[in-house]
Amino acid sequence: MLLGVLLLVFSLTCSAGTIGPTLSGGEMLYATGGEVWAYFVSAVASFDAQVWMENGGSWGPFFQNHGTAPGFAFSLGTHSAGTPLTFELQVSTPEPDWWWYTGPGSGNSDGAIHAVYTRWVADSVVPYDGWLVSFEDWGWPGSDADYEDLQFVVRGAAPIPEPASFVLLGGGLLALGLLSRKRR
Repeated sequence: MLLGVLLLVFSLTCSAGTIGPTLSGGEMLYATGGEVWAYFVSAVASFDAQVWMENGGSWGPFFQNHGTAPGFAFSLGTHSAGTPLTFELQVSTPEPDWWWYTGPGSGNSDGAIHAVYTRWVADSVVPYDGWLVSFEDWGWPGSDADYEDLQFVVRGAAPIPEPASFVLLGGGLLALGLLSRKRR
């Protein structure tokens, strides 16, 4: 009963949209199994940019910061649980193109993290829970680091692989350990 009351109070005090702390952005997003969807939220940037996804080939562009309406949805296809999802921001002005990737900064030419994640709770723009991906479009040094230059929500993904993937990986490692032990 007390838990129910606490949950009700928590749900009434939380606004829709983003919730919780922003993750560092060095993480990757992983499919949770099934269809993955992306929903455009907003863009606050003077540069022209568009989003792609790289997963065994490039998909896109599926969002353009100066031409996509908030709430526009795009299916990114069906992916097995634990599949890493890498998103790319192509900034076409100023010339030449800059390409910024989700995940660790080592994947970007300037060595900086260009995307962060925040838990998203359904609202009137994106009526589904998911993860808000927020890109920074300017290279370092000189970036304003506001991470609002292009934002979209991903549904069907999470910043860490689901536990089943870890169980499979752990089982495989255990089997390898047992095999190596038998050979001694």
